[in-house]
Amino acid sequence: MRQSAEHAVPPHSVTLWRVDGTWLEIYSTMYAISDRSEVGVLAFEMVAEPSNESVVVDMQPPFIPAEIKKFLIKDEDVLAESGIKLSTAQDKVISVLAADFPCTVAVGGVGNDIPHVFDTAYEIDKYEVVPFY
Repeated sequence: MRQSAEHAVPPHSVTLWRVDGTWLEIYSTMYAISDRSEVGVLAFEMVAEPSNESVVVDMQPPFIPAEIKKFLIKDEDVLAESGIKLSTAQDKVISVLAADFPCTVAVGGVGNDIPHVFDTAYEIDKYEVVPFY
């Protein structure tokens, strides 16, 4: 997915590919938390193949998650699970969060050239990172 910088929109989803041929798509959905205020949360779905608007991440070696955490954001007295952080034992990290543009995702750690690919909905230090239970 390539876009010009002046018309850059974050990707609509990220799709994790596994060596067994399965695909897990992660995308953002919006929830109204008050008048004129929404928060994005992640949704997960098994798919047959990635969409054209998805960033594809190969989840076979050398990227094997050893730790999974989630990003929490508190807004308007609502606590939302708005992101996921996958880390390997070798400290490689892929983060997927709700983006600042509605129904898009911010993807960090994939090394692609999509403009604004890691524009999160909130400043990154506003999120609490906790274990994924």
